[in-house]
Amino acid sequence: LLVTVLLAAVSSHRLSGQVLPGNDFGTLSLHAGVLAPLTTFEDPSFGESKLESGLALGASVTTWPTRGRWGFRAQRIRSRTDGTNAQYEFAPLAVNDPTQWIATGEFAFRQPMDLGALTGFPYLSAGVGMKQYNWTDAVHQEDRFLAWTLALGAELRHSALGPFALSLEARNYFSKFKAFGIEDADSWEPGFYGGNISGVNNHDLLFTTALGWVF
Repeated sequence: LLVTVLLAAVSSHRLSGQVLPGNDFGTLSLHAGVLAPLTTFEDPSFGESKLESGLALGASVTTWPTRGRWGFRAQRIRSRTDGTNAQYEFAPLAVNDPTQWIATGEFAFRQPMDLGALTGFPYLSAGVGMKQYNWTDAVHQEDRFLAWTLALGAELRHSALGPFALSLEARNYFSKFKAFGIEDADSWEPGFYGGNISGVNNHDLLFTTALGWVF
């Protein structure tokens, strides 16, 4: 259905309507995929907890200032990740299923490829940003941590799609998870759902597909 809509939208375009790498200034994309947290958290009172994978939605804009191989990228992702604990149903992370917001700014490098009617490029990007957890039941509703990111992807453009492009991306996020629902990692938050998780190296994977408009 998506392909049918795109083909109808660009039916007036000839093969020359395709925007080729090297003639473009950038891409505005909408992403959908899965955020997969990989870290297990240890709470002194409740044992091990973790966050399950969740649907991820977001948007990005990539610019190529010189229309060459290097550029800049900004991306924002939202995902709801359910918390689990094998022993305690009311462990803090088990009841505080967070909504995660991740925003990053990155430097990107690409290698254009020409396959006839199909063109595009693999790309690599790396940068830094912020990860925010919006907790469900914690008295302290938000926690924010610095996040580093490294991504590998490929953007594909077909002559029949004119200015539209499809992309696939695999991304790593690295951050320091210093506390759960509290500002001070050495003290408890008031309320039944308070918890304490001191500094933990946090790692997440993000896999997305995207539909982009090339300009």
